[in-house]
Amino acid sequence: MKIFNKIAMTLLLAATMATGCVDDDIRYQSGENPDTDNIGYLSLSGLNVSVLSDTEIITGSGSAHATRAAVSADNFTVEIINSAGEKLHSFKYSECPAEPIALDVGNYTLNIFSGEIPMMAWESPTYGATKEFQIRRLQETAIGKVVCKLSNIKVSVEYSSDVAEVLADNTNVNVALGSNSADFNFSENRAAYFKAVEAVNQLNLTITGSFREVAEGQSSNFEMTSKINNVKAGQWRKITIIIEHASDGNIDVRVEVENWVFDETISVETSSLLVESVIVDDEDTKDAPQIIWVDNDIDKELTLNDSMFDEYGDCKVPVRIKVSAVNLLAGLKVNMASTNAEFMNALTASGLASEIDMCNPGSASAILGALGYPTGNSIVGKESVTFNMQPQMKQLAEYNGTHTFTITATDEKGRESVKTLTIKVGAGGPTVTWVGFDIDTRYEISDELTAKIEVTSEVGITGFVVDIKSDVLSDSALQGVGLAAHLDLVNPASEDINTSLTNLGFPTREKVLNQKSVSFDITTFLSLLDITGNGNHDFVMTITDANGGTTVKTLMLSDVD
Repeated sequence: MKIFNKIAMTLLLAATMATGCVDDDIRYQSGENPDTDNIGYLSLSGLNVSVLSDTEIITGSGSAHATRAAVSADNFTVEIINSAGEKLHSFKYSECPAEPIALDVGNYTLNIFSGEIPMMAWESPTYGATKEFQIRRLQETAIGKVVCKLSNIKVSVEYSSDVAEVLADNTNVNVALGSNSADFNFSENRAAYFKAVEAVNQLNLTITGSFREVAEGQSSNFEMTSKINNVKAGQWRKITIIIEHASDGNIDVRVEVENWVFDETISVETSSLLVESVIVDDEDTKDAPQIIWVDNDIDKELTLNDSMFDEYGDCKVPVRIKVSAVNLLAGLKVNMASTNAEFMNALTASGLASEIDMCNPGSASAILGALGYPTGNSIVGKESVTFNMQPQMKQLAEYNGTHTFTITATDEKGRESVKTLTIKVGAGGPTVTWVGFDIDTRYEISDELTAKIEVTSEVGITGFVVDIKSDVLSDSALQGVGLAAHLDLVNPASEDINTSLTNLGFPTREKVLNQKSVSFDITTFLSLLDITGNGNHDFVMTITDANGGTTVKTLMLSDVD
């Protein structure tokens, strides 16, 4: 969101004086008339193409790189495309012309790519980059450094070492993107590369096979499905099939997706990843404590909405948790977590820790008692206890996000059971991405800085406003170019503002409202910020979706000489 400034006349002057990658040296060919010829020149003599073939894994403790062999760009194709989408020139990078190329005045796109992207192919990475540029009358525009990145989606599947002990040789993972898919059996160690048919894609996973051993009366065959959302070109989704031996005696087959990335951070939603349990016929575990949601399914996520509350704001849905043990209860703990930091802060402010030992609550005893929860001797030695969380739903509904309450019950024989109650409030808000950059980092305006913003929402966008907070941009300056400090992209304040936003590259009205994906590129207007003077420019985006979820992200720029 680069917003330019000053008054209209200043912008007009800047448009003719902007430096960028324009060479002051004006070239004329024999017979040209500088007063009538409407051409300029593109210089590729300084074009420097590199290939980003490293990957980076983001973990809780930091990041580490896994470097692959260097990729040469010599045989990459270079194309020059005009604003009408017509291909004017095409040649190999190693054969770039030494002399400037004459082009009509206008906007152009430089495409560099290693080859055509297959819909799906094994071990077939493709790389590419796109750079916008402008040709001005009788001036030379130079293209400098260009970095090519992975153009397709890389997918690999690994099996943990103990999978073969539990799953039979016919086990297979099918990964599909649309109608294209790849099968990964035990022996398949190649990576599959998919074409990103959309800006944001979904990978569908299907695991089939059979268990080597199952309890009497159970089928050995299984089929499980799941999905991985928000998959984009340039990403590597590294899938691992693992076996976990749960505390209640079950065997769980799980999928892990590591956050391997190409030059950006991937957020992986793991709550939807598949899990299948095989009951082990073990006499020592069949009488483990039971944790249930009375008259409901504790393993199913509860999404709170307005229809679940009465006119006084009280929840109408019963949320009664019952914990029972054949061999009497000896311990009961509750661990609370949330995607909403404000909820966790409110929890701490109330005097409650994220993990509570209900049998030994310490200073939290009085608070828990006031809330009606059993503690201490009301639990220890009992066959069952019940606590009602329904009254707390009213407070919980004030915090958008996903909230989990993991309950661990232990009996007097040491048997343990764990269940997690998941409550979701709102949709969590749309996702905002600054392509190629970190949306939470401030960047200095430069020739290499681009500004392509992608916004996605599973349920559709209902509101999109931008508030401009700048050290330099004043209200009068914004008004001089038809803008304001507060901009509503869904409902622009006037036709003049709507026209100004459209000219800048912002989508408005029906191009935003109810859309599940909005993408806009305003890179060409970055240079116009140079004329406003040194300082910081913040563009605060507040985006709301159909479920009431709200996301606030700020595009932070600085202009320093």
